[in-house]
Amino acid sequence: MPVSRTSRETIYVNTFPSKERNVILKEDRYLEIMNPESKNIFRAGILQHYVNRPIEMERMCLAEFATYFDYLSREKAKDPNDLTRVGRFQEEEDENLDEDDNNYYFENEQLARVETNTGEDDDVSDTVEIASNSKLIKLKNNDGYVKKRNKCKILRYKRYNRIKDPENYYRVEIMLFH
Repeated sequence: MPVSRTSRETIYVNTFPSKERNVILKEDRYLEIMNPESKNIFRAGILQHYVNRPIEMERMCLAEFATYFDYLSREKAKDPNDLTRVGRFQEEEDENLDEDDNNYYFENEQLARVETNTGEDDDVSDTVEIASNSKLIKLKNNDGYVKKRNKCKILRYKRYNRIKDPENYYRVEIMLFH
């Protein structure tokens, strides 16, 4: 039984410096079938999805992307029965298990945009109409889809004191809102 309930969802954006960020390993079932030499052992998260946003969303800041959009993996987007249940950013399951695309260090130059070319996904069109007239927007690099929310999520992130740690304070402000 939950202790409390909220009317809004929240999302946490990991704004720690890139070398201090924690990452989540992929599930064992994926790790077992991967090439032992592969370095792509981590799940994709909101920062990776943000880097792969489409060109029409280039001027959107990370905070807006995280709060106004829900992430759908390619598998969920292909299943028409799942289109009403939107997965969270951390639920990405990668089909391309042997690609090396976890070298994301998000500091400067629009979070150090990493361009990887994984091919196109022909099974799902770029934009899929849903019964509620909302659309799935395809992310670049075959990363999945995002769906615009009706209500934005509440943004949570690591906050730094502007007086005691101005470097990290402004780094986070630029990272989220620039």
